[in-house]
Amino acid sequence: MEKNEITSWLVETETILLEAGLNVRTSPYLAIGDGTSHPLSERFSTLANAQVIFPHATALTDEIDWCAIQGVLNSKGQAFIPDGDFQINKAIDVGGKKLTGISRSKSKITQTKPSEAILKVQSVPLVTDLYLRHSNLPRGEEVPNGTGILLTGSVNDGSVFERLYIENTTSGFYNSDGEYHIYSTAIRDIRISRFTHSPMYIGGYGHTGNLISNIYALNWNVWYGSNDPRNSVLKSAFGFFFKGMNEGIINLINLEATSCNKGVVFSGCTSIDVNSVHFEQFHPIGNYGALISSIGRNTSLNIKNVTITYSYLDSSLTTFFSILNVGNNSKVYLDGFSSLENTLIGDKTVFRRFQGDGTIQDTASIYATNLKFIDGIFNGNDYFSISPVVPIVKRVNDNWFYWEEGGKKKVLGTAIPTNGQWKLGDSVINTEPKAGGYSGWHCIDSGYLNPPVSDVTTTILVPFTSNIKINGNVDIFTKGDRITIQGSARTFKIISTYTNGGDKYLQLDQNIEVKTKNATVQYAPPNFKGYGLIEV
Repeated sequence: MEKNEITSWLVETETILLEAGLNVRTSPYLAIGDGTSHPLSERFSTLANAQVIFPHATALTDEIDWCAIQGVLNSKGQAFIPDGDFQINKAIDVGGKKLTGISRSKSKITQTKPSEAILKVQSVPLVTDLYLRHSNLPRGEEVPNGTGILLTGSVNDGSVFERLYIENTTSGFYNSDGEYHIYSTAIRDIRISRFTHSPMYIGGYGHTGNLISNIYALNWNVWYGSNDPRNSVLKSAFGFFFKGMNEGIINLINLEATSCNKGVVFSGCTSIDVNSVHFEQFHPIGNYGALISSIGRNTSLNIKNVTITYSYLDSSLTTFFSILNVGNNSKVYLDGFSSLENTLIGDKTVFRRFQGDGTIQDTASIYATNLKFIDGIFNGNDYFSISPVVPIVKRVNDNWFYWEEGGKKKVLGTAIPTNGQWKLGDSVINTEPKAGGYSGWHCIDSGYLNPPVSDVTTTILVPFTSNIKINGNVDIFTKGDRITIQGSARTFKIISTYTNGGDKYLQLDQNIEVKTKNATVQYAPPNFKGYGLIEV
């Protein structure tokens, strides 16, 4: 359809709705929608006169636009919002009716009262193609005050919320932790920006068969330009919060330019498929947070493709932040995680892969596969407060699986590994034991098989020294790593790393025996030995 055809279609559609009395500018409602305040007192001298047209009005200070929209909904069961910016000072009670616009860039509804929600819904509502916003961010308000779409009753099968832009709220889409349920509802193609509590908070329980798809949340305070974006994002209590959801699908949720402790929370959710969670310009704060939290009793998740990128991970702002936090008896399958192009500030051990909260039980489990740490972040030790630890099974490839106990890898395999980084105490459990062979292999010296190419070099002009000056990225090596130095036949262990006068040094466990210049410093390979000799 050509641009002029689309314009003609929109005009024709608006005319039809106007003639049908669904357009809120229809007589006798006559909404204005010019982006400024117009109280009833502009048209009526008394409340009684106003109530002849708008029986739902309660004061002459009520906005004409609110009265008109609510009036059309009450009398027609649906209302059409044309091109314009319609000012309201009370929440529009949609209930189970239809409220639609031309598009979310043209049909705007602006709530001027910070404590009021923009829309209230229940039953079987249809809300589409609208720009919903408060005139200002409702700072100081607590949910359910200041929300965008507020559930005031259960929402039933066939309900639809789509193609919306929700801005300046405490929470964009909010259901309290009360007794309201959401059944077989579609919530999709929604952008939620500038929020103080959460972009979406679905509390309560008993939500079944719902589809949540393509929700884009971003919390810029101002566009940061070339400045540090951490100074330009708003803080919120949560990212996305889902509670009591069963047998549903969540596709494509995006949390961008947000600073909070918990990115996406699933509490008491069973049989939920989550496809694609993207974090960008995400800035974690607070203690023991996580990108994804699986908590509450009987939570079971199937999560595919989680990405974090272009984010600032500052250890001074958070204490032990993980990719995945589990509690109670949660069971999580994670297939695909990537961490790339993020900026680490401070202590990298603060950022873990997996951790358990204080509610975790020994029946909880994690299976993780296809994990990619391209920027080398999220390498801190996994932590669980119970013993034995929660089984975390991680997949390296089609034949290699492993989990960790006390920070030591336990791998299922048929031979000594041929790639990856291995530490003292890691072990391989032989899945094809044979007479005369071993039950498995223990790593007795840490090392790296097929390590990444090192840019670290050293020049030794005076041999028999154990303190060597290096050039390049010293941060790739840590205390306890075993290394080799080009030109030397020895293997060295790093006792410490330090700087002196701006130069970087490694202190080794023994002297280097040769002179060398521009010699590459590289990880040494690990040393494995068999255990549990099987009788012939």
